[in-house]
Amino acid sequence: MVMLAVALASSELMAQGWRFKLESVGASGEYHVGLSKRVDVSSARGLGGGAELRFRIHDHLGLHLNLGYQRFDISEGDPITKWDWAYWNRNYRNYVVSLLGDSAYFEGRLETLRAIPNERLTAGKWTGKDSLYSVHLTPVVYMHAVPFTASLAYSVSLSDDLQLDAFLSSSLFFFEKNLYLNERWEKRRVPDAGPDSGKVYYFSYGYYNFAPPKKGTVLSVGGGVIGQWRISSLISVRVGAAYDSFTGTLRRSDEELLPFRNRLVLKASMAVHY
Repeated sequence: MVMLAVALASSELMAQGWRFKLESVGASGEYHVGLSKRVDVSSARGLGGGAELRFRIHDHLGLHLNLGYQRFDISEGDPITKWDWAYWNRNYRNYVVSLLGDSAYFEGRLETLRAIPNERLTAGKWTGKDSLYSVHLTPVVYMHAVPFTASLAYSVSLSDDLQLDAFLSSSLFFFEKNLYLNERWEKRRVPDAGPDSGKVYYFSYGYYNFAPPKKGTVLSVGGGVIGQWRISSLISVRVGAAYDSFTGTLRRSDEELLPFRNRLVLKASMAVHY
């Protein structure tokens, strides 16, 4: 709705003789914090950046267009089971159990592996009771995002070099959620003959076991403030904060994939003026 309002307002302004003038080109660095998180998501934080074009459409009004890239690290309980990873459910979990044996030690307790749920098997180090193997399995969830944002900003000059912008924005948020299993294996060997008889040797190795990614697109609306300090006629530095609420999607499943419903964005940027 905000993007449509921006487009309609721009058309009306142009019809009245107003013109878009390129004001600046900038690059930003950002820090993102997910606020209203989904069930079992304890944190969702990320870093990102982007490029921004600013157009002046009136003395105090501007149109800002931003294309960015963001990466979020997500802490989520029981991600393997929620992911519905066919390869893990049908094949690989059974392979892990076959190497460890029917029973394994976890935090000093002996567990029957085939009787425990998936999330228990991916939450720490397991040492086979009657096998030579032990493994530490850790699921890792992260997300890539590419947002395209349009903002309508109102500018106020506080001094010759200092300007404050308040803006309303809307974004198309394209994202890809990823999951992998960090596997650290250890195999023990005890020679039963020769000079090394009775000694214990360890062979360690590790790798990432990736699940198929899940992609989605959501819509957001929000707003914020940005302060701009003009350090020369050509260069300015900007610092600001924004709030986004994810309010719509083309598919309900895309909204359920997103680990948070809204977020706080802190950003700093540098711009070249024309």
